[in-house]
Amino acid sequence: MFGADDRDSHDATPPGYVTGLACVEKGCREVLVIGMAPWGWHYTCANERCKGSLPAMPDGAPKGKPRTQKIQSHRALAHDAFDYLWKSGYCTRSAAYRWMAQVMDLKTKDAHIVMLTEKGCLRLARLVTEKGPGTSFWDRWPDKGKKAPE
Repeated sequence: MFGADDRDSHDATPPGYVTGLACVEKGCREVLVIGMAPWGWHYTCANERCKGSLPAMPDGAPKGKPRTQKIQSHRALAHDAFDYLWKSGYCTRSAAYRWMAQVMDLKTKDAHIVMLTEKGCLRLARLVTEKGPGTSFWDRWPDKGKKAPE
């Protein structure tokens, strides 16, 4: 039997956690609760059958906007398109985020897929095709950073 002092650090509540976050999944009236996922703190719906969730910062503070199953699929699509820019060596990862900020008319600090709406995710995926590698915009864009090794 373990005492309170023997608990794993993952059982502790992080200092930045927030209570009362409403789930945004359609038809759900529950709140999001914080828990530890393999990648760190994460908010999930109190209703185990619901897919509503929200990523968290290392201190437990909410990161981005609450997400539904639909927005999660849109963000996965946006990441697949966007990550191609830097994972294929066309530019560095940080340069890819600067490119995203420029083509989407965002501040660099706001250029994160977790901050995008469904429409924003679809727009980013489209812009990778319209203004990414192989386009005249990309060829003229000077801020590619050091290219990743091939």
